[in-house]
Amino acid sequence: MDEAERLAEGGAVERFVVDGPPGTGKTTTILRSLEPGVPVATYTRAAAQEVRQRGGVAGTIYSLTWPHAQHYSKTQGRSGRESVAYQTRPIYNSADPALERYEAEAPSLKPRSDWEGTAMALHDWDGQGEPPFDLDRLPPVGPLRYVLPLARWLAAGAPLATPPYEEAIIDEAQDISAIEYAGMRACVSRKLTSYGDPGQAIFIESKGTSSTALPAVWRDKGATHRQLVGGWRVGDPVASLAARTLAPYWDRSADTFAAEHPTEVLVWDHRLAPARGLVLGHSRFSVGAALREWGLANTPVVSGVDAPLRLSSIHGAKGAEADDVFLLPWPNKQRPAVLRKEPWTLKLLYVAMTRARKRLHIPMSLMGML
Repeated sequence: MDEAERLAEGGAVERFVVDGPPGTGKTTTILRSLEPGVPVATYTRAAAQEVRQRGGVAGTIYSLTWPHAQHYSKTQGRSGRESVAYQTRPIYNSADPALERYEAEAPSLKPRSDWEGTAMALHDWDGQGEPPFDLDRLPPVGPLRYVLPLARWLAAGAPLATPPYEEAIIDEAQDISAIEYAGMRACVSRKLTSYGDPGQAIFIESKGTSSTALPAVWRDKGATHRQLVGGWRVGDPVASLAARTLAPYWDRSADTFAAEHPTEVLVWDHRLAPARGLVLGHSRFSVGAALREWGLANTPVVSGVDAPLRLSSIHGAKGAEADDVFLLPWPNKQRPAVLRKEPWTLKLLYVAMTRARKRLHIPMSLMGML
């Protein structure tokens, strides 16, 4: 029985989209409502582990759909990635080889695959109608390793190799593509609930979604939308500044996520290293440059390594928070994008600002643009 027949027999899957701004407790809400056996598509190991402890089934969208899609691939793919030094320990000093590797492995330096454009087009396909390519002529390699089998499965009518999940949950739904959403819908029989924040959709451009478009889940006209309200992390005036910054892309009121405590906006001299807190840079290169300029030792360059002072790119800091957050100056060549209010840079700023609990420190050059 394919997806169309399943829908005709049992009715369309109920779909709910829960918009959870920063600090409103998306993960807590998921865990409180979670019932044993309900699968959760999540992107962090810590969240996955906690879901499993509550009796849920946690994994990526690809691992949850793979039992069905694997029959449409000539490869079993690879699971997981090797941890490298900078992901698990502080950088010892500016001469530490781990710092060089951190910068050398920046996504912007990754060689473009010949199949990258094809993969992006497949990601932007919602599984309806004809696929954008002749799927039989494509190899499941590189960026096509998982998305191509998923596309082939959907094009074949999404036949299920195992019984469907009655209910499923998607965490961080702003980061999933149209085809990933279609894949999850196809393996659920009754209810699919997606949690996320369009303002934090800083990865979807790499999956073929236009930076001006909303994530695929928020474009689902058949879904019922709900709003989490009541923040505990970031208060005013930072919450209001973050909401105004994001408004040209996603207009939400600061009242939906502002905490009761204040979060101050302060100007800081970025030439002086802070003693503690979370320092956020536009890229890995700005993070590396700050570490060298300040002459720091035993300082991590990823937000997940515990230390009094942590440095991280904004992309690497989603889910992180600190009492004091320091923004590094925006690169000169990227400043016009802020002034033009381009969505991708507004979302980056919004994510960076909303990591702060008590104080947000902004360099004068960036404060002037905001």
